[in-house]
Amino acid sequence: MTYRDPNAPTPLNYAPPRGGNTLTLPAIGIMVGTVFIGLFVNWLLLMALMGLLMVASDGTPWSGSQLIAALLIFGVVCLGIEGVFVLAFISGITMLNRRYYRFTFFGAILSTLASPPFGIWALVLLSRPDVRASFHDMRN
Repeated sequence: MTYRDPNAPTPLNYAPPRGGNTLTLPAIGIMVGTVFIGLFVNWLLLMALMGLLMVASDGTPWSGSQLIAALLIFGVVCLGIEGVFVLAFISGITMLNRRYYRFTFFGAILSTLASPPFGIWALVLLSRPDVRASFHDMRN
């Protein structure tokens, strides 16, 4: 094992990772946009749930089994929506770390739902060969 002095000057043949820091801004934009849009969507879902419960307690013909079925469907829809936001946020993290190219690309597609400008920007950058080669799982 060789020791390298951290204060030593950088060798002339040093080449930074291909792709540079081009993914930093879209990755941060995806993560921030996903958090804000996710909070807004959570608020909308909470309002929809309150409306569903108010209609059910208003004397309308909701039976117990109908209410349970409606709440189960509502819960499945909420989990699906939240899953999209969680995957988009995690893809922003993997984009910053340059790991799991395929997952990051899939997450960038999903992030176009949460923050379209950053998602499209990330997709354009991820399609470049030099950026793709900078991912750890693509180096071989």
